[in-house]
Amino acid sequence: MDPEWLIIIKDRKDAGDKHTTRVSAHLAGMRADPKDRWVFAGYNVVQHVQDRKNATLTGSVLVGRASSKEVLEARIKSDAFVTEGVWDPETLVITPFVSTFRQPLLPGGAPPAP
Repeated sequence: MDPEWLIIIKDRKDAGDKHTTRVSAHLAGMRADPKDRWVFAGYNVVQHVQDRKNATLTGSVLVGRASSKEVLEARIKSDAFVTEGVWDPETLVITPFVSTFRQPLLPGGAPPAP
């Protein structure tokens, strides 16, 4: 399996509501990727709100699998969120990522047994 990478990218300052209006094209592209490419993805917000529809979005965080940083960099830069003016490619950060656990910690700090 390919190594994992943490990806952080900010929205363009002029993105406005494009994050929500362009999400279908963005997700279609992600669904077309290899099935094991994306571990998780979500967006950064100014503050937590009761209803996600009322959140002010500021960017995204993803964890993806690929043979190299360059593979993911090319993929992100071709994503609909970049080509349609949501993400600012100048803010793209991709760094090696190693997960310690993927489940809630049990009392005492140990992750549950697999």
